Amino acid sequence: MPITYSDSEDFPHRLLWSIAESESRRAQTGIEGWSSHALVSMVFAFHTVEAYLNFAGERLAPDVWLDERNYFRKEPYRGWDGKLRKVLELMGAPYSPDSRPLSTVMTLKALRDRISHGRPERLRAEFVHEEIAVVPYPAFNLRSMFTPMEKVRASVMDVEQFIEETHVAAKGRAGDAFDGCPALRGALSHSLRDSVR
Repeated sequence: MPITYSDSEDFPHRLLWSIAESESRRAQTGIEGWSSHALVSMVFAFHTVEAYLNFAGERLAPDVWLDERNYFRKEPYRGWDGKLRKVLELMGAPYSPDSRPLSTVMTLKALRDRISHGRPERLRAEFVHEEIAVVPYPAFNLRSMFTPMEKVRASVMDVEQFIEETHVAAKGRAGDAFDGCPALRGALSHSLRDSVR
């Protein structure tokens, strides 16, 4: 009876990125409901970063990623920010959260956290106005994180720049995992099979 051996790998960061880009294009059409597409795009752009950090970390420090839940509970690499700093350190890339494109990634994390822990927001205001004046709608914090439309375009561009720059910085550090094709483009998965009798 033949036996087939399979060695396969899925790349979630590329799948998530394709969704972020697709939703960004939908948002930029300006059609009704564009802001919903903007929100999805920006959240999936952040999820792309999370998935890419796991892709890179697993290749650069497999021992750490075998026990990542415990490793990232302790200082100085506690939590998501610690994981980010660790991966950048392993890649030889700078950690500069106050400048773009990384500052955009940090803003997207705040957006993701805000919707993950969604709480109602109540605003009260009083407007003294002329009879025919247009009274502004309230500026809710959550909505202001993904509107106006320009935010989605800038967010997607910055995430792509951040990931591709760090990908290039890691070349030569973990076999050929970072050489060849870009981080966000290419196959979503691969599989090698070998059958024997």
